[in-house]
Amino acid sequence: MKTIADIKNAGLEVEKIIINSNLTEEEAFAAEASLINAFNYVSDAGLTNIVAGHHSAEALSVDEYERINGAAPLEEKDIRHKILVIKINRLYQRGMDEKVLYDAVRCVWRASKEKVRTVEYVFGVYNSLIVAVYKP
Repeated sequence: MKTIADIKNAGLEVEKIIINSNLTEEEAFAAEASLINAFNYVSDAGLTNIVAGHHSAEALSVDEYERINGAAPLEEKDIRHKILVIKINRLYQRGMDEKVLYDAVRCVWRASKEKVRTVEYVFGVYNSLIVAVYKP
């Protein structure tokens, strides 16, 4: 609402477009989520939606989708080192600079000094996919 008010206060008008009509509520939510995902993926449209859409995750390239959904799960028997897993779901952005990614993982990393001394690797995890590995 603030964005719309700012546009109107600047003497401009908000263009209203009907993309689809006569949809069920379920179809409307799916269409809305798809449009939000598409706009966020292909441009910096500056959408201000609080959520990506009902029952939706963000748009992914085919490679990203295959990495996430085709990735072999990490099983406890496969872990040979002491690791710390840091979830960065809200901070991660596709194609982010390595330094920014490092800072995103580091800023969420909260651990006692005793725990840090035992950790061999830190995993930065986005939506269950390991996107970064660091040796502290």
